[in-house]
Amino acid sequence: MKPLIAIVAPSGAGKTTLANKLHKRFGYIPLKSYTTRPPRENDDADLSSHIFCDMNEAESFLKQNQIICSSWFADNFYFCTRDQLNNSDIYVTDVKGLKDLQNNYHDKPVLSVYLDVDSSVVGERMSKRGDNNEVILKRLQHDAEAFKDAKNYVNFVCDNSTQDKLNENVEFIDMLFRNYRR
Repeated sequence: MKPLIAIVAPSGAGKTTLANKLHKRFGYIPLKSYTTRPPRENDDADLSSHIFCDMNEAESFLKQNQIICSSWFADNFYFCTRDQLNNSDIYVTDVKGLKDLQNNYHDKPVLSVYLDVDSSVVGERMSKRGDNNEVILKRLQHDAEAFKDAKNYVNFVCDNSTQDKLNENVEFIDMLFRNYRR
């Protein structure tokens, strides 16, 4: 059985870029998580990685007990369902989502990868995608606390600070998929 790869990292570390490269190069299916936040302007990767909904729709999923993983950031709810997990190869998440996954999901094996990137690189990437300085600072402060012990919860830690490292990580994760034996 193929594993589900959970990619865990702070905002701007390249999680979505990595997931999209894995899809484009090898056909792996990234999970499009639900969120109640509005789409980022001029960010096509954001549109391809989320399903945007309102809180009423999210509450409907909650009432039907369909949500497996969830988290909140800046008054916005992020979540995914069992069906989404079962039909995906890659799940981009935060530490809370990974913990939910480890506790609530047992339909297929989960391998987790933390993308290690210096906060200065992360801040620069967020700026390039159009985030303003206030949003960047708020996110960096949040992520410093939220991800401080993330490496303790994952199977692998990968440097994702450069394009070369990103390409190495694509190859590494493909190797995990191809060679996984339960």
